[in-house]
Amino acid sequence: MSRLDSEHDGRPGPRIGLGLPAAIPDAPPRATVEWASLAEELGFPSLAVIDRLVYDNYDPFVALAAAAAVTEHAELFTTVLNVPWRQSALMLAKQMWSLERISGGRLIAGLALGGWPEDYQASGIGLRGRGAVFDDMLEVMLRAWSGAVSGAGGPLPALPHGRPRLLFGGFAPRSYERMAALGIGWVAPLFGFEVLLGGIASAQAAWSA
Repeated sequence: MSRLDSEHDGRPGPRIGLGLPAAIPDAPPRATVEWASLAEELGFPSLAVIDRLVYDNYDPFVALAAAAAVTEHAELFTTVLNVPWRQSALMLAKQMWSLERISGGRLIAGLALGGWPEDYQASGIGLRGRGAVFDDMLEVMLRAWSGAVSGAGGPLPALPHGRPRLLFGGFAPRSYERMAALGIGWVAPLFGFEVLLGGIASAQAAWSA
């Protein structure tokens, strides 16, 4: 669920996006690009990819950059990007900054801790303390997007306020707090209908608070 405007082509209601085959093992190499182009032609308003480290999938930023090159209007989602094991907050911010600009402001980044122990083990990052790491990385990323990070060649140019748009996943109270403070919505996992309803209620409560 999100606070995104629910209108598309002037009609209120839910918008149905398309998951790209960037994480389907043995999919044809060009399938992600071809699906993205055809999806926009057919009127899908958004395109999404998942994120794994030790898996047969394309890097989310590479996949969405390829999709951005063959589309003009579709929003580009990460559902979700696993933040803490990426380690460098500034590098992550630069990747998202680049995709936001190259796509013409179409990135909607779903962010979360990630729940695959194998990916953390392979990255060399421990599972404990992930929430605090996530918060610290978010602080760096927000500073970078605001134009507050500078180097020998000057600052990283600021993005428009509120860009890129952020969604947050997770079930811990802190996850909903992040969403209410910094995001436009909550990313729902595929853990069943009752879990979905509980997450929606928690997200609404966080917004109300």
